[in-house]
Amino acid sequence: MDMAEFMGWRALFVLIGLLTINPVFVVYRSVPTIKEQEPVTIGMQLSILKDKRIVLAVAVTLFYVGGYSALFTYLTPFLQASASLTIAEISGILLLAGVRSFIGSSIGGIAADKKGPKFTIIAGLLLQILMLILLAIIGGNLIGIVSVIMIWMIATWSTSPAQQLYLVTLVPKSPDIALSVNTSFIQFGFALGSGVGGSCDKWHLCIESELGQCCYSCSRFPNDLNISFF
Repeated sequence: MDMAEFMGWRALFVLIGLLTINPVFVVYRSVPTIKEQEPVTIGMQLSILKDKRIVLAVAVTLFYVGGYSALFTYLTPFLQASASLTIAEISGILLLAGVRSFIGSSIGGIAADKKGPKFTIIAGLLLQILMLILLAIIGGNLIGIVSVIMIWMIATWSTSPAQQLYLVTLVPKSPDIALSVNTSFIQFGFALGSGVGGSCDKWHLCIESELGQCCYSCSRFPNDLNISFF
């Protein structure tokens, strides 16, 4: 039995809220006060979209995040259909997936610093495509399924820091605006993916949906930007 079954989801939400109080206090005490800057208006955010490179970059964000969100919507029924797992076991797998997302962000940041953001973005997207193909054909092998999901999570979240670094290099004078626009498209992607995932009748359609979105993002990025991997 997992915590949600034991406590109920409402009590669990309250517990999570209480646990959040401590990090809020730590952040309040440790983050230095910064000088207030001019408020960023919607017009200022939209103005950077006049640059084709920015539009392409945030489109990649929209599609890969949308694909991730679409598949994640069906991850639990996918695991239930592929292997006879209890809710507690699925919760454990999702916990490991969350840990892998943290590891992926760390790897993505390191790779972006050493190999550059473009290389890291394309490598992350290609690895996502490979893992999605394997996930669709691997069958009911639980160890294989979990391994593929873990690598998929690392690949997906390694893209995010590289994407942010790339946007900062495009708009060095206004990095805060570029990052805020990218954050908006991340939220659009989650909304798009959730809608697509909710409309899918079968989990394999969500895998195909993300695979298509990742392929689109991966194909557009190098063609327009002349990326070199070496």
